[in-house]
Formats: sequence, structure tokens, C-alpha cells
Amino acid sequence: MLDPTSPTWVWLEAHLHARVLTLREQNDAPLTDAETAALRGRIAFAKELIALPMQQRMQADEERRVRDTTQPSAWTDHND
Repeated sequence: MLDPTSPTWVWLEAHLHARVLTLREQNDAPLTDAETAALRGRIAFAKELIALPMQQRMQADEERRVRDTTQPSAWTDHND
């Protein structure tokens, strides 16, 4: 489980944001189609890593929602 408040993640996230900016600047230069595609792929990968905490939260929320809709509620009177 990723801890988005850990010093390691905070450092990594800042590094990735800076890297995306650098890659975008490089992408503004005249490049071949292959070079542009490669840079765009690197940018997309960095953004995927940056999004990991959000994906983790969304997955946990979905698992909780599924669990809550498939299990009887503790508040339901089962004596009906």
C-alpha cells in the first residue's frame, strides 16, 4: 500500500512533476515523429506514477462500495 504522505513519495512526486515539465519543454523543440512519440510516452508514464495514490483511493472506494452493497447491513432488521 502506497503512503502518499511518506517522505519518499513526497520526494518522488515532486521529482516526477519536475520531470514532466522538463520533458514537455523538450517536446516543444523540433523533433522527429519518433522522438516526439518517445517523449510523450515518458510523459504519460510519469503521469501514471503521479496518479498512483488517486488510483489506490479509487480502487479502495470501489472495493468498499461493492462490499457494502453485497453484505447485509448491520442496521437492517432481519426479523421481517
